[in-house]
Amino acid sequence: PVLSISKSTNVACAGMVVKFWVTSSVNDMNITWTYPPGTQVLNNTGTILDTIYLSFPGSGTNIVTATQLCKYSCASTSVSTSVGNPPAPVLSSPKTNVCIDEIVSYSVASPIPGITYTWSITNTNLGTIQSGQGTPNITVLWHGNTTNTGVLKVSHCGGFATANITVSLPPVVSIT
Repeated sequence: PVLSISKSTNVACAGMVVKFWVTSSVNDMNITWTYPPGTQVLNNTGTILDTIYLSFPGSGTNIVTATQLCKYSCASTSVSTSVGNPPAPVLSSPKTNVCIDEIVSYSVASPIPGITYTWSITNTNLGTIQSGQGTPNITVLWHGNTTNTGVLKVSHCGGFATANITVSLPPVVSIT
């Protein structure tokens, strides 16, 4: 048999569902799949079991192999592919000097579909994430009563990115 294997994504975090499928020159012999221990099989379908949905238990590189036996005296054929952790996120030109009570949007450059992004602020009194937790885009309401500093962090299974934030009082206006 002549096999080719495809996948729905090149990257996956633990628990993320990835679809794999095989095309074959032989349509009357089932495909058998091998994958890392602990992997959850969510579905295995197709006329020759040529499509499988997997959820991996941990991070790192996960290798998936499809094998098709030959009906007669020819040798079996196997093809493999892998999915791994995404690269660490990168913040897209973050605004790092902000004023008290300013609402600022932050985003990840080149976000990866299906990945959950976790945002945090090290000094919890410095700001409040108003919307977007879990996505590659958030808005933050910065607050405080004097010049404050802290770190905005975004992370996922492939790593993290940070930005040092300084929150300042608005300029004093004097009327003469």
